[in-house]
Amino acid sequence: MTEEQRKMIFDRNVKFYREKAGLTQKELGLKMGKSESAISKWESGINSPKLEEIEQLAKVLDVEMDTLVYGKIKVSQDKLLEIDDVLDRNVAWQGNKLSEGAKKVVKDQLQSLLENGML
Repeated sequence: MTEEQRKMIFDRNVKFYREKAGLTQKELGLKMGKSESAISKWESGINSPKLEEIEQLAKVLDVEMDTLVYGKIKVSQDKLLEIDDVLDRNVAWQGNKLSEGAKKVVKDQLQSLLENGML
């Protein structure tokens, strides 16, 4: 991943996780001791926060730093078990039994999408 790609991911993620937390730029700025303009510049890529600010931002937005900076999501074993359950129920609903090999392919693809922040 290039520095430009990482920066684009970070810029988008700041806005995504801010909105997910139900915060406006002004509200996030107040929680961080920053102006609304500073948050806007982070989201648009005009400026970048310092490392300490990224750490604080991750805490305020309740997200892992790796997720915020690189878009990486840690997928827990529980989440993978949920995927198995969903695959079993949906396949049973359609009346076809999915082979274990096919189920693994689907699960691996979903895990990859989750880890790359695409779901």
